Amino acid sequence: MRGPATRSPAHRPRRTARGAALVVALALLLVCGLLAVAIVRVVLAQERGVRNLWQEGVASQYAEIALAFCETQLTLASPQRVAGLRDIESSVPVAPASGAWRQPGAWGGPSSRAVALPARDFLSQEGGLAPARSPDCLAERVTLGDGVAYLVTARGFSPGYRQDTAGAATAGAVVWLQSLLAAE
Repeated sequence: MRGPATRSPAHRPRRTARGAALVVALALLLVCGLLAVAIVRVVLAQERGVRNLWQEGVASQYAEIALAFCETQLTLASPQRVAGLRDIESSVPVAPASGAWRQPGAWGGPSSRAVALPARDFLSQEGGLAPARSPDCLAERVTLGDGVAYLVTARGFSPGYRQDTAGAATAGAVVWLQSLLAAE
């Protein structure tokens, strides 16, 4: 008869090897989780960057429309222009560095000199994206050497544009464009 079955020391599992597979699996799971978090952060940052570029592109298109609007208005006879640009010839020319476009009050409020574009001039009839604010432009006579020119400044806003009470952008995009037109 044989005695109780005993295992030889070579066949007995070592105590240190118990649970090693569990520790390795948990470590791999932790690494995979950290990698997934890092990938999500990179994707979100890229999406934010793409959205910012898109908003800047849309605002740029609206600014170009506003610039073209004011330039076209200045080629018309004074009575045919929009109200804000009718009497520009009688204004006193200023140096370009001291133009009204630099003053926040020239763009809004009681002393505003800016011309907001009518919706029909920048929105398509099919609808689509509307900016948070109408694009606007401001034209002023400036001295250039011995002559006088029109300095036209235009602003375009993205659909998500917002600003604080001081006028600084808090969301979205605003694009400013300028051009000089020879005064005739």
